[in-house]
Formats: sequence, structure tokens, C-alpha cells
Amino acid sequence: VFALANLARAMLILYKIKPGPLALALITLSTLVLLLAAAGLGLFLDRSQSPLLRWAKRGLAAVLLAFGIFILVLPALSWRNLYFSSNAKPGRPNLVMIVMDTVRSDHLSLYGYSRETTPFLDSIAGKALVFDNAFATSPWTLSSHASFFTGLLPSEHNCTYENLRLDPKYPTLATTLEREGYFTIGWSNNPLLNHSSGLTRGFDRFVENNQLVLYTGDWLSQTLRHRSAESRGDNGAALTNHALMRWLPRLSRGRKPFFLFLNYMEAHTPYPRNLMAHKFFTEPKPAMANYPSPSWDVFNCAREQDQRAKNISAKWYDGSIYYLDDQIRQLFDLLSANGLLQNSIVVVLSDHGESFGEHDWWGHGVNLYDTEIKVPLLIYYPKGLAPERIAQDYSLKEVPGLLLQILQENNAADLDRQLQKSGPVFAEEFRPIMYLERMKAACPETDFSRLDRRQKAIIKGPYKLIWDSRGIEELYNLEQDPAETRNLSKTEPQTFSDLSRELGSFISNHPFARGRGKMDTQTVNALKALGYLK
Repeated sequence: VFALANLARAMLILYKIKPGPLALALITLSTLVLLLAAAGLGLFLDRSQSPLLRWAKRGLAAVLLAFGIFILVLPALSWRNLYFSSNAKPGRPNLVMIVMDTVRSDHLSLYGYSRETTPFLDSIAGKALVFDNAFATSPWTLSSHASFFTGLLPSEHNCTYENLRLDPKYPTLATTLEREGYFTIGWSNNPLLNHSSGLTRGFDRFVENNQLVLYTGDWLSQTLRHRSAESRGDNGAALTNHALMRWLPRLSRGRKPFFLFLNYMEAHTPYPRNLMAHKFFTEPKPAMANYPSPSWDVFNCAREQDQRAKNISAKWYDGSIYYLDDQIRQLFDLLSANGLLQNSIVVVLSDHGESFGEHDWWGHGVNLYDTEIKVPLLIYYPKGLAPERIAQDYSLKEVPGLLLQILQENNAADLDRQLQKSGPVFAEEFRPIMYLERMKAACPETDFSRLDRRQKAIIKGPYKLIWDSRGIEELYNLEQDPAETRNLSKTEPQTFSDLSRELGSFISNHPFARGRGKMDTQTVNALKALGYLK
């Protein structure tokens, strides 16, 4: 039954049949009838008494029975490491990493935003480390995740637009914790975080939501719950938390500490269609019923800014963050109900931000302005960390090292030095090949040659210097000009000279790696689903 259901699901996807209970039932029933007919013809119409044929039938039956048992047991095999002996030190804290995909920090009330978008995160901030100036290393998913998994910059791990896979030679946070005896488990609602990307290495169990993952124990639940009122209208958060209702009791009974990674996509287009996500509209119900999901391609192709579209998109984006904040609250409640919260380090962060027309761009993935790389970062662990607001600039590439240090329970002085260390923060952007191809197809009459470049940025003190391969350099004072609208490269020559020299040294030591990795079918489909490709 399990194999047949997976076969039916595969046929639904391959033949682009509109999913639904009726389609699923019809394909499953027809497949079952065909297989039973074949079995009947092979095993019952052949009346030969030949000993060889009798033993061949018995052998075939045994193989089919063994395969059926294997298929039924397979979903449980990914949990086996949770219950076997562990080399982890008893009592070590668990680690929960929550990625709020596509969330820029200046749209969170946690950081002073005018709309109350994160009431739950606001409520726990007084018991957490909150980083006021955290920066992603890259403005898009794959490179940024690779950095806060490995502790490396994009030019070091080379998981970029030009090479869409993390090389196995680089250890990740999951592989490190697995070696230390942790049970590692992940759930991603972002299709780019798949087994082809190399970012799932080290996970004992990793579920790629909305992907064709045969023979896993979660997809049937996903299929059914996607049709339910509870999960309809978001990008997988309700489904993820439903799975956690089953996962967390197992984790609490396991013999190992665990690393749980979660990627939530509610702040990524298309935005959720539920009342909570439309909270900031004057009339949420009509807005939910009537407003179309924003299309960044349409906005980027337009020659003039549409202020009404910008206001609608920003309200919907803010409501999506509000909805996601509530889903994170539910996750905390689940952790607490299963007795896991007290001994768990919970880190909440984002991989990149989102632009709403700033610098003539809608979306993300092509710029190193703060709208796309300044992100939230919060670490909750009252048992072992004193609450604090960290004002220093902080790169997400430091996150794995910091988390490992907290897990090792080093003394407070060592941890404080790690948090307070000064130094510039760097970000990088490789040539956005997919965007160039996509925008050329979407609006060939619009010139997007300005995106055909590579960029590097240095953030030091209040200043940011952005260099790109076309020879354009931009200097901004982030305290006085957070919107990055006034280029100071000509008016502050000394600051420009000092940062240029430092960034030039960085560029010479971090060259742009060449070569574009071959894209597999799964990656191509993921890029299309997320809008990176047409």
C-alpha cells in the first residue's frame, strides 16, 4: 500500500494532474487493479506442476514479501540513531535552529518597527541574546545557509549562483554535531534545501516538504493536511508544527541530545492567505479575498514605482511575519510541553531580507544593501546565557562557532570575548546568473545589465563600502543614512580610502571562485518554484 501510494503521488506530479483526494484515489485504485491483474496472470493462470516453476513462484513471493516489509520499515530507519548508544556527554543541551526565511530585521517589532509584527519574540527577548546588527553573508538562500552551516564565506565554501552545491569536503554544523553524538533532524519548506544541494549532509533525518521524497513516513500526512483548513493558506508552517507534535515526544524519549533544524517560508512569496497574515489591512477579509499575490517580476519590469502595490505588499509581508511569529510561539509551547525547552538552545535567524522597491529592486538575491542582508538573530537559553543586546556588527558565518562554544559550556569570559570581538563584517554576491536569465525572459525590453556584476561589501562601525566588478563603489553611513541613499565615496575621502584598502586586501585573499556547477533536475525545479528561474 505504501509503495502504491508513492507511485500514485509520483504519477500526480509527473503528469501534472491536479492533486486532490479523488485523483489520488483513482490513480491508487487503478494501479492496484493493474498489479493484481498481473499477479493473477502470473501466479494463477499458469497451472504447470513443474518443480522449477513452483520454486520460482515461491522465490518471487519471498522477494516481494521481503521488499514490502522493507518499504514499511524504511520510514522508521531514520530514527534508529536516536535510540542507540551515544558518545555525547550526558545532559548536553539540545539545539534548535529556526530560520525565518526572507525576513529583514527592520520589519520586526523586536528591532523597533512601528507595526507589532513579532509579539512573541518581543516577549522572550528579555531572556535572550539579541543581536541588533546581524548580517547575512549573501542575499539569497543557498549561499547564506551554507555560511551559517559551515562558518565560511561564499568565496570560501563556493556554494553560489555559479556553483550550486556545497562541496562534501566542508564540514557543516550537522556533521560536527553528529560526530559528537547528537541526533540530527531537519525539516525544510524551502525546496532549495534538498539532498542535491549538499546542505543536508550530517542529518539523520531530513524532510523536504513539497518535494517528491519516496518512502518517507511524512508525505501522506502532508498530502492529507494540505487539503485541510488548518494548513491551507500558509507555506508549510502549520504542517511543520503538526509533524513536530509527533517528533518531539520521540526526541524527549531518545537517549541522545538532538539538533533540530527548521526552515519556515511564510515571509517568502507567495504570502500566506489567512486572516492572521492580513492583520495589518483595515479590512482583512476583503484583502485576503481580493488582493493577488505580488509578482516581483511585474514590479521589476515596470519603469515607475507603484506606491499602492508597495503598501499592499509591505502590509502582507508584515502580516506574514506576524503569523510566523505565532507559529514559533506554538513551537516553543510544544518544546515546553515535552519537557525539552529548559535544556534546549533555541536560535532564531533569517537567511536574507527582502526589498520593496528600494534601489529599484523588488525581491532579493542581487544586492548587498541592508534590505537584503541585515537580518534578525536571537539566541534563547536562559539556563546558560545571560540576556543581552549585542550592538556589535555580527556575521552569520560566526553562528556555528558560537553555538558550538555554547554547547561546550565554556566559561562566561570565553563566551563574552566571542560575542564582543570587534572586526569588520564581510558580505559577497556572485554573478546572479539565474536572475539575469529570468528577467531577460520576463521583460526583454528592460535593461538589467546593472545586475551583471559581482559584489563584495565591508561593514565596519557605522560605515559600509560596497564594491562591484563594474568599478562602481558605494560608501554609506548606516547610522545617519540607514536607507543607503547618499553615496559618500566622494565627500568622505579618508574613510573611503581606509575602507577601500581593507576591502582590497580582503578581495585579494578571497577571490571569486570560477565555474558553474551542473544543475540537477531537483535544483532546477526548486529554483523555478522559488522564482529564481522561469
